[in-house]
Amino acid sequence: MLLLVALAWPHGAQFGSSDLSAWDDRELWAVANLWGVVHTTDAGATWTWWCEDSIGVGGIYDVEPAGPGDAWVSGADGVARIGGTPTLLSGLPEDAQASLLARLGDALLVAAWADPQAGIWRCVDDVCVATELVVEDRFVKSLVIDGATVWATTVSAIDFDTSLWRSDDGVAWRSVYNWGEGAPDIRVLYASGGALMLWSQPRTQGAVGDLLRSVDGGVTFSTVLSRPGDAAGPPGMAGVDGLVLLGDYFGVTWCSADAGASWVDRSDTLPRVNCGAVAGGTWWACADHYMDGADFAWLTGPDTWEARGCVEEAAPDPMAEAACGASLDAFREAGGFTGQACRTSHAPVPPPEEEKACGGGAGLMMLLLWPRLRRVPSPL
Repeated sequence: MLLLVALAWPHGAQFGSSDLSAWDDRELWAVANLWGVVHTTDAGATWTWWCEDSIGVGGIYDVEPAGPGDAWVSGADGVARIGGTPTLLSGLPEDAQASLLARLGDALLVAAWADPQAGIWRCVDDVCVATELVVEDRFVKSLVIDGATVWATTVSAIDFDTSLWRSDDGVAWRSVYNWGEGAPDIRVLYASGGALMLWSQPRTQGAVGDLLRSVDGGVTFSTVLSRPGDAAGPPGMAGVDGLVLLGDYFGVTWCSADAGASWVDRSDTLPRVNCGAVAGGTWWACADHYMDGADFAWLTGPDTWEARGCVEEAAPDPMAEAACGASLDAFREAGGFTGQACRTSHAPVPPPEEEKACGGGAGLMMLLLWPRLRRVPSPL
């Protein structure tokens, strides 16, 4: 799917996706903005829909596969496991609101808060236990896993003191870097091997944000890119083996062939990176429906993108349909089941020769992505 504004279909704010997670190269789950989650088991040929009423969690923020046909979903009411009969996870504080999810082996890590307690819980068999990183008045703003290493950033609700944390088991944590009081909003976007990249956004509307890069485990950072920011959240980032993509809020897609040390604008041939997932050698992206014409896409070759559907094409999941009721009527009235606003294909456009430095012609690379427009539900 190519970033060609002239080919985009008009699209309202009702549909779109802010998070995408893959169980394998055919089964994916995605947060459908304001509508719950959608699910595919045939590589995007068809999608099914779970409304919030059927999940039992409102204000959904994140989704993470738990197994074939199962997923964890976080929101304002905690974390639920869906696929069969929805089940709320136990062990989180009463009235906890859960935001970020990350799977570490057989465990699920949950970033949540229940005023004044906030931090990360580790859940096994749908039972959650607080880790060392559960304290008062310190919110988790990002959570990224690189193999067996977990990275997180937190911010104090009292003085905006901001820290970078690392864990090797999801239970014990140590502070790696501290920006001090009054720090910008800092979020980990990417961690792979020796490269770590974070987004630093000043707490002023429209201020310029900086992409920070570390190659010594977060001991020191350098600024490698500066872009205008927005309250919607940090950019989306993708990368492995030195090839990295960055999609900023204003629709510019940047490419790096040297693990983030230098960047080139490739908006003409690469999709807008909102969020994504990798499984079985297939790279998936949730792009931008308004800009790109579809909510989901995959990379079919080094330089070729294919649209793979939109939220409004989803039909209710048989397990969820009975509970959706009025939500189903609203979904249909908002344009669901028509497909009229969704572009289903794009003609391939060859990249310019100079783009070969960003991976074209090197074969399909596996990429790991972190969502761009994921709004962490905290007051900070």
